[in-house]
Amino acid sequence: MAGPRLGLIIPANFGESPPATRDLLAYCARADELGFDSLWVIDRLFLKMGVAHPMIMLSQAAAVTSRIALGTGVLLLSIRHPVEVAQQAATLDALSGGRLTLGVSLGGRDNEYEAANMAKDQRLGRLVEGVRLMRKLWTETDVTFKGRYYTATDASITPRPQRPGGLRVVFGAGTDVALERAGRIADGWMQGGRGTPESYATAWGKVKEAAAAAGRDASKLESSKLFYVNPVTDAAAGEKELDSYLSLYYGPGYPMDQTACGSPETIAARIKAFGDAGCDLVIMGLPGPNLAKLEILAREIVPLVRG
Repeated sequence: MAGPRLGLIIPANFGESPPATRDLLAYCARADELGFDSLWVIDRLFLKMGVAHPMIMLSQAAAVTSRIALGTGVLLLSIRHPVEVAQQAATLDALSGGRLTLGVSLGGRDNEYEAANMAKDQRLGRLVEGVRLMRKLWTETDVTFKGRYYTATDASITPRPQRPGGLRVVFGAGTDVALERAGRIADGWMQGGRGTPESYATAWGKVKEAAAAAGRDASKLESSKLFYVNPVTDAAAGEKELDSYLSLYYGPGYPMDQTACGSPETIAARIKAFGDAGCDLVIMGLPGPNLAKLEILAREIVPLVRG
């Protein structure tokens, strides 16, 4: 059985200085040429590391690619206004030829909610209501919407997403309640960087059970996983490099046993284990836009996963 599809995180987050724009765009263009499934971006407003705006980064990636799918993994919807996100996402999808998937989650930290003038205790309601509003704006004209948090009157957004029915919306989720929500209303589910194949299989089972309980066809949902890797000859040095990179975003103490560093065989085996756990798409993250490592992923690791 063929392994999962393989995507990439665009390594646009950084420590003291950002990667050169030419290096990031060369990374995206080469990923397209090498046949990877998709390019994804992370999101954060305030952090000790720099994080590029997800929509702007993806628009740049779209301009230098022609085939590869694009996605947010994931956008912090509760601290962004859904009307603006709906317009940005629809425009990006239209300009890229229908290549965008919108991943969203609650996320957010206290200072981000404060700066966005969003009450943290409203984040769940804003997420669910925001998704409802975006879907209407993507598929209807002259939308009138009166919710608890958002209101729109005679609202129409053009251009529209190319996909009939609007963009696919994937939920990032980890708790049981969030997994149930993903199965009930999302088009797919994404597990973040933390997690094992065993925890993945359990969580994905809960998503599918929730979908079935809601009368939905669980086979139409897609599952995905963020997974950080570092293909190097010295596994210990590679782990140190990856740990330093991940600590900027996730903080200290990232579980390095939930990453894969070292030989192509080691990395491919870990990826295949997630495929065996039911994962449709593994989204690999490298510690920087290193084209040599990208070539290793494509020429040595992909054949092992798909073989």
